[in-house]
Amino acid sequence: RFDGKTFKNYTTKDGLTSYQISSIHEDNKGQLWFKSLQWDNSRLFTFNGRKFTPLDSMRVFGTGSIYFHRDQTEPLWVENNRQQVDMIHPNSRFTLLNSAQLKDNYIYDVWIADSANAYLATQLGLLRYQNGTYTNLSKQVRNTMQVYQIVRYKDAWWLQTDEGIWQFNGKRFDNTLLPPELQKNITQVMLPDNSGNLWFGTVMGLYRYDGDCFKRFTTADGMITNRIANMMADAQNNLWIISENGLIVRKD
Repeated sequence: RFDGKTFKNYTTKDGLTSYQISSIHEDNKGQLWFKSLQWDNSRLFTFNGRKFTPLDSMRVFGTGSIYFHRDQTEPLWVENNRQQVDMIHPNSRFTLLNSAQLKDNYIYDVWIADSANAYLATQLGLLRYQNGTYTNLSKQVRNTMQVYQIVRYKDAWWLQTDEGIWQFNGKRFDNTLLPPELQKNITQVMLPDNSGNLWFGTVMGLYRYDGDCFKRFTTADGMITNRIANMMADAQNNLWIISENGLIVRKD
């Protein structure tokens, strides 16, 4: 722990059962959660500022760093007594009933409508969760479709999938208004900005949708590469773009 001046090292003498810590999470009450890395299973601990408390009644749900939230913060998913799955997150907490729909599945992203309803972007498709019931919505388009990210924009959900970008209005899927390139699996990340635009970082350049039309930016417009890995927007609405050739900043 670094407090701005000094470092303090916590070990098994302070209550940890493992020296290997794989990730740190903060919940919406400011409590810290630690996940230890062990060959047989990952153990969970909480820290209240004074001591560590093991949570042996809970276990990590899923494997690997495969979960993230629409604000790009990775939450911690835990299985509570095998009956429910809890999302531990700095801004919200969400509970799912455990189900066969979640077995051998990955949750990539979640859009929370309220305390009992959500859309889940998963390896097996777009799942709608309503009061404990799961419905795989993407099967109306493809029998199998991986959905990686969900963005709410212009009264529709925009989905980044292995079948390209799709719009979902709550009833049906559509991609007819998209450029042909975005109908393919080239998009790495979607990002809405504070000016009402939706950006697409792809392996073929940067795309901007202003609600009416799409515009593409490439190396011909001054970018150092067309292959974009990730993006974020700062408080001044500047785009920070992570690429294979370094960092790109696009000023608003």
